[in-house]
Amino acid sequence: MEKLNITRHWTAENTKNFTHRIASDFIAQVETKMETGEISHAELAKRLRLTPGRISQLLNAVTMNLGSAVKLTRALGMKVALVAYDDGDHDNNNGPVNSEIFYVSWKHIGAPQNFFELRDICMPAGLDVVYERTASTSEPKGDLQVTPYKLTRKAMTQGAIC
Repeated sequence: MEKLNITRHWTAENTKNFTHRIASDFIAQVETKMETGEISHAELAKRLRLTPGRISQLLNAVTMNLGSAVKLTRALGMKVALVAYDDGDHDNNNGPVNSEIFYVSWKHIGAPQNFFELRDICMPAGLDVVYERTASTSEPKGDLQVTPYKLTRKAMTQGAIC
């Protein structure tokens, strides 16, 4: 039986390649949304107050800053999330997980919007995840005092979520 020659993924070569792959995945998602016909290239340019040529530049960019990604997705009626994950491939032999994998997985489990919905979807009866809600420093917002909260998974009884 012949052994496969396993080489490192091309994104392992440098940060620029890795960034290019992530940006390409993101642009593919944007283009898929545009292909549904809900919004044209010209309408997207209008919503972003950019020229159609600038939209083309954004969609053909090797890299994109986070602010541009947020503006682009919001103009399309979408959201964007930056996800850090550990897939055990610390040497990057397999490259990054395609962002569509995260999207399809999220939709598959019911598209939870918060940890409580995730718990309700994924936890079998009798198992529970305990979340700790801790207040951060209060921040004044006009006449209101806003206290941001951080939700942290403290513990989980035996078993695994989803």
